[in-house]
Amino acid sequence: MRQRAFIHVEGPSGAGKTAFIEALLRSLDDLVICARAVRDGSIGRPEESAPKVHPELRRYRKAGASGLMLYRFPADQDGHFAFFETEFMQDYSNAVVIEGDCPVEYVDLPVFVVRPLPEGESLFSRVRSDHSPEYVSLISSLERAIGSPDDLVRFLVKDKGETIFRPALKSGKIIETIRVKLSETERWVLAPGYQGIERAKLVVVNVRDEDERRRGGRLIEDIARLRRDPAVFADVNVIRSQRIPITAVVADLADPKDAGLKKALARVKRAIRRAQE
Repeated sequence: MRQRAFIHVEGPSGAGKTAFIEALLRSLDDLVICARAVRDGSIGRPEESAPKVHPELRRYRKAGASGLMLYRFPADQDGHFAFFETEFMQDYSNAVVIEGDCPVEYVDLPVFVVRPLPEGESLFSRVRSDHSPEYVSLISSLERAIGSPDDLVRFLVKDKGETIFRPALKSGKIIETIRVKLSETERWVLAPGYQGIERAKLVVVNVRDEDERRRGGRLIEDIARLRRDPAVFADVNVIRSQRIPITAVVADLADPKDAGLKKALARVKRAIRRAQE
């Protein structure tokens, strides 16, 4: 049975997520439907719409998307099943591209689009653990949950439906690793705005000139540490531990001939083809 691929594109505001999706749409002959997804704490149930004046939807449409949706879902609920029940998802397509927050539990290719870090800054830093009353309360809650894999899953993912962690958390070794990591006095953390990059299988560093390209190259070196440095891997990933290599490129998204952009688009196309095999 032919399946359609799910591509999730996230990253900081203004990083170039929509520009990357535009480049992707223009490079594909496949039918692709696009959703701008937003986790919204002010609503009680998921909402779908397709406003013609919405900036991202207008850009998707112009670039050739076969279907469009603005999807809002409650911040404290799992939007997975509701997303698949939308009218939007009834349309045929070879791929579904989701920009922003992700309402589904699994995607074929998580993509993270970023801008280069400022001169002299790193993707990682060392911080001391927080021993405030709130932190102590968090550890106490963890200790109560740690006796049961199901309770621990609910504690760690806040009932977001991420059941893929249940088999892994039945391992006593993994549970002990989580306990140790949360009690350490120092740990590696990601730079603000880059949370989520550790889950990506494709990272696109969006650059506009040679200086940014140089700084983008240094960010690529940092990204390699997400998998190669055992201490960084353990601290940043915790239970989201994936050893799958990250494809990371520096790309000028405004230049269709840019080698890095071509490599990134080829990576997405492979994921789409693989889902249809």
